[in-house]
Amino acid sequence: MRKIRQKRTVFSYFVLVYLVVVVAFTVFHYISESRRLEDVIKGRLQNGASMIKHVLPPDYFDRAKDQYSISQTEYNKLTEVLSKAAWENKFKYLYAFKEQNGKFYFIATSITRKEFSENKFESYWLDYSEAPPSLVKAFKTHSTVYSKVRDRWGTFYTVFQPEYSPSGQYYIVGADFDYQNIKSSLGKILTGASVQAVTLLLLLFLIYYALSRLQKHYVRKLQHANTVNEASPIGVMSLQPNGIIDYVNPVFASLVGLSVNSLDGNNINDNLGFSKNDELVNRIRICLLRQISWQGEFLNTSITGREYWVNANISYILPSQEGKAMVNVFASDVTPQMQSRISLGQHNKLLKYLSQAIHTLLANPEINKTLPEILSQYGQNLGKSQVSLLKYSLHSYEILASWS
Repeated sequence: MRKIRQKRTVFSYFVLVYLVVVVAFTVFHYISESRRLEDVIKGRLQNGASMIKHVLPPDYFDRAKDQYSISQTEYNKLTEVLSKAAWENKFKYLYAFKEQNGKFYFIATSITRKEFSENKFESYWLDYSEAPPSLVKAFKTHSTVYSKVRDRWGTFYTVFQPEYSPSGQYYIVGADFDYQNIKSSLGKILTGASVQAVTLLLLLFLIYYALSRLQKHYVRKLQHANTVNEASPIGVMSLQPNGIIDYVNPVFASLVGLSVNSLDGNNINDNLGFSKNDELVNRIRICLLRQISWQGEFLNTSITGREYWVNANISYILPSQEGKAMVNVFASDVTPQMQSRISLGQHNKLLKYLSQAIHTLLANPEINKTLPEILSQYGQNLGKSQVSLLKYSLHSYEILASWS
């Protein structure tokens, strides 16, 4: 009976330690997933807002100066074009404003599929009487502003982004996501973290069964991270075989830490300000030199010294008939995905240790000999320099076992 009680006492200590680890990991996982989701949403909103000036005619924002500049017929046609772009990219609304005498007016806007089917187009130069403070702030500070906005059309998570037309006309573009969908995504993350905590707790009693369930849970998490990254905007660059950049989008420019203007039309082999350690640029130069294609993931370094993981596809396309060769580059930041893989490996290591520790406790009745071995395994598996097991009694602590 004494040996049984000793085993129960030791097992109780491990339960307590394990619960602390589970709670800490669950809270950390929820916070990190929420921040990553927010970053993805902000990135997609900003790209949606930037897309507006490419969807509408190049001279449109120069012409849309007042309520008499654009006919309702032309406005309806452009609304249809902008609406299709919003539907295809899963935005609730895409739109643009002009300011006049302290008031904001819609000079471009998308509509929903239902509104389109019912032929309910908004009127040109519609007064946005409930303009939120975030829109006013973006207009006055000439800076991009993200905020939650509630108006006559609903509640949204929104970006307001200042832009200039070719002739210098100042206007604001914006993009909306349905706020309820964002709340639903955060709820799913919280639910997933809670389920994960319960699953880890059951591991103490059903070790082999819980190990299998937990691994499947993390695989689903990894698949979810992959899906989010695949849906994120991709950096695109097109080059001539001699290195002249024919096209580059803002996402790619952001990856290398430069502006679109500093890249477009220039030669990638020149010193345009790239970091010497920018592996993405170096690989593109090698593919141009050797006339080869390449695809893979690698650790990259930005101009500021920030390290991040990149997934790149460099395609050197030779013409099948008459024509010129061309090189297309598709690249995206996959740091969250790589972090998920690393996290999965770390948690598998922890679970392997717990399985070994429980087996050791059940197989060896000599607690004094078993505890140092278990603490040693714990420290070595988790990379700790010192591990101690304490017992609290009569306002003091007693060291039951220690490893360093």
